[in-house]
Amino acid sequence: MYESKCTLSPKSTFFPRTKIKDITHDLMAKKKKKRNKRKSKTTTSPARIAASPTILYEEDQGLQALYKGKSGNVPPATRHIRSHTAHIETPTVHPYQLELEKHIVALEDKLEQEKQHLETLRRLLAEQKAETHRWKQAHQEECEAKERYLRRGDTYLREKQELEVAKQHAEARATLPTLSTHLSKRGIPTHLHVGILQQLIQLHGTKLIHTLKIHEEHIQPLLSNTIHLRCTHPDCQPTSSDELCVTVENPQMCEYCSGSENKRAFRLLVDDCRERGWHTLTIVGGSPDTHAELQDLCPADINLRIIEGTSRRTKKQATQDIETSDLVLIWGATILPHSLSELYTSQRQHDHIISLRCRGVASLARQTLQAIEQLPSH
Repeated sequence: MYESKCTLSPKSTFFPRTKIKDITHDLMAKKKKKRNKRKSKTTTSPARIAASPTILYEEDQGLQALYKGKSGNVPPATRHIRSHTAHIETPTVHPYQLELEKHIVALEDKLEQEKQHLETLRRLLAEQKAETHRWKQAHQEECEAKERYLRRGDTYLREKQELEVAKQHAEARATLPTLSTHLSKRGIPTHLHVGILQQLIQLHGTKLIHTLKIHEEHIQPLLSNTIHLRCTHPDCQPTSSDELCVTVENPQMCEYCSGSENKRAFRLLVDDCRERGWHTLTIVGGSPDTHAELQDLCPADINLRIIEGTSRRTKKQATQDIETSDLVLIWGATILPHSLSELYTSQRQHDHIISLRCRGVASLARQTLQAIEQLPSH
């Protein structure tokens, strides 16, 4: 229908149909051979697959990224690799996993070094503590040695002073004869010395007092046991006729009360206990200030035991306190809980327990004296 515009050159050659098929077959075979050759280059052998799955996985990912960046499609070669490695379990490898593992190993090494350093520091600290303890012990021993040396020095000085005083007294006794010696030298018998002294006092008392010289250590005990300074209070007056009482106007000079109502009342209580033969007095309760005052007022021959209200006692201890005391005073209205006082007041079989409710040492002593009068006689 259409007119052909194709023209043949003089050199054009016409091939039969069979020849054209052969040429086409050869071309297709060459293409297939090239394709197989290219495929064999990218295909991984089973030995490599078994050797390192991680490397194959990384190569597969790298090829896919390379071809995808150029053409946008994944080439058959990479798909072929995935088909060959499909039976291998590919681990999920984080892009930073290897770096993290290296960092962890480095941290573990550093931790081990820090542990060794810490152990060294601990050892050094223990050695330093031991050295400090040895130094403190040596310092303490040195201080104790110094104290002993100072005490020995003080003792030596005190003994030296006492020796000098004794030497002076001995020299004074050797140089100052007694009145009896003078009378004996005059030829007066010894049994008449006292009568002569009394007559001398009656005739020349004032002159004799200013003339006689005596040693204080000899006359002081005699004067202390015979002559007593008392104030005008009735409770301070002596009860024995053997005592020579001198009344003083200033109550603070009184040797019995020193002007203190607490001391006067407590001494009355102590004198009454002496007369009854009581030497152990137990007081339960009271404040710290009154405890200190009672300890100062109590004489040496009276055993005063104080049970503080804040102390913890058992019934066995309370029974022992009662049995070893001549008089037990339960001092109420002071620092004394009921649980402590009940340990003593509940033991009714003992009749030398007195409960008091008062304040002050003077009130305690006077109420105790009144309560003692009402106790049954043994």
